[in-house]
Amino acid sequence: DPTDDAFLAPKSMTEAVRNYLGRPDLPLADVLSSIYHSLADSYNRTLKEIEDIAGKKISRISIVGGGCKDRYLNSLTKQYTGKTVTAGPVECTATGNIISQMMYLYEDMTLEKARELVKESFDNVSCNTEEVLSQSRGVDENSEKLSHMFDKTIVEINEISSGIEST
Repeated sequence: DPTDDAFLAPKSMTEAVRNYLGRPDLPLADVLSSIYHSLADSYNRTLKEIEDIAGKKISRISIVGGGCKDRYLNSLTKQYTGKTVTAGPVECTATGNIISQMMYLYEDMTLEKARELVKESFDNVSCNTEEVLSQSRGVDENSEKLSHMFDKTIVEINEISSGIEST
C-alpha cells in the first residue's frame, strides 16, 4: 500500500519496502517490481473510488509531470485500470502557471480555450501509451521488450548495489 505511513519519509525507501513486506533480504529487483505494481494497483483503486463517488465512468487517465516519462509505469497503469492512458506535458506546473496568467490577462481565454492551447502546444499530451509502446511493432511485443529492458536494468542495479554493499 503506497499510501501507508511507512513510506512518507523513510531514510531508505528500499528498506522501508522490505520491512513493510517482512522480507529484509528481498532482492532489489523484487522491491522495484513491488513498487511499480503497487502504484498501478493504487491508481486503479483510487480511480474506482472516484468513479463511485462521482457516479460516472472515467475513460482516460492523463499522467502529467516528470512521472509521465515512465513508460513502464504508464503501461502498468493501463493494464491495471483498463483505461486509455495519456502522458504529458512533462512541465505541467510551469504550463499551468502560464495558462493561469493568460486566463487572468485575457478575458476571452476560457478554460476550454486554455486546454486546447495546451493540447496544440505539446505533442505528447494526446500521446496514448499504446502508441508509445507500439511504435513499429505490436503492443504485446513492445510490452515484452519493455519488461525485458526493465528486468535487465533491475539485474544491473542489483549487481551494482551488491558491489556497493560489500565494500
